[in-house]
Amino acid sequence: DVEIKIESFKSNLNTVKKCLEEKDLYVSTLEAKIKNTDEVNHQQNLKIEKQEKANEENVKNIAYLMDKFKTFDKSVPVTDKFKCEKCDFETDSEKGLKTHTTRKHTILANGKYPKICDLCEKQFTNVSEMKKHMKTHSFKEVKFKCEDCDFVGESEFTMEVHIGKFHSEKYECGIC
Repeated sequence: DVEIKIESFKSNLNTVKKCLEEKDLYVSTLEAKIKNTDEVNHQQNLKIEKQEKANEENVKNIAYLMDKFKTFDKSVPVTDKFKCEKCDFETDSEKGLKTHTTRKHTILANGKYPKICDLCEKQFTNVSEMKKHMKTHSFKEVKFKCEDCDFVGESEFTMEVHIGKFHSEKYECGIC
């Protein structure tokens, strides 16, 4: 009778062991699923954050383009006026105000131009052309240099004209 009880106990013990093994397998499967779900959620959150940033950038770009569209499309009413601080001039664009200021309120507009190059007597009506021209006299780009003064020319012809004008008693134009 004791032996039957021991066999029954062993059988029950084996059943309990199998249940525990199945429970462990079930728990480890659940843990793996939870971990996988957490990883998937994390990846989805990263995608959502990235999309939100892209959306914010798109909103900024749309606002910028709408503002630019107002400048070019005269059918869209423009509320902002750009006013000159030196006179009564008004314009719808910042570029228009800048152009006005350059043309009406700078050295150029005040009669300090045309300027004449001290080295070759070429005449200029604006600062940028004068600066560009002065680079042709730069010693970095010297191709032809006068032996009698600091004049630097860009071609043999300009040297002939310079020498004829400034270093000979009788100047004859080679063109006419």
